[in-house]
Amino acid sequence: MRHIDIKKLLKSGLVANIAISAASVALIYSLISLYFCSHFFFNTEINGANVSLKAYGTANQAIRDYMKGYELQLTERNGETEKIAGRDIDLQYHEKVGISEIYPLQRPFQWMGSLFEGKKYTISDLYIYNQDLLKNKIDQLNCFNRTAAEPQNVSF
Repeated sequence: MRHIDIKKLLKSGLVANIAISAASVALIYSLISLYFCSHFFFNTEINGANVSLKAYGTANQAIRDYMKGYELQLTERNGETEKIAGRDIDLQYHEKVGISEIYPLQRPFQWMGSLFEGKKYTISDLYIYNQDLLKNKIDQLNCFNRTAAEPQNVSF
């Protein structure tokens, strides 16, 4: 069995270097965790809008910006596509619902996991729209105005 001389080990500074390194890593991790007390984690999406590293106050604006370019794209059987733009149905951000329910789901000290795995949240009432405008827009789509193909018997 080998003897380890503790006095030599302490004098060499190895233990001090290890302690300083460990304390530095812990301090950096704690400071990053403190940042995530008021910001969303890496790779975070809310209803399709990227809010990664955004402060809770600016995340609302990021969702509004995402909504401005929102389009619902319908792909039909024959490969044709039709779109319904959010502005056509008066799509708006629902201020009262907001993103406040996501905030308590994040634990600041668990930020490391967000580097490897993204979080996608869906809030059902985050957007509001005019149902009459949507119905009118759907009625105007070509795919609903065509005559349906007659059914045929199965044959080989």
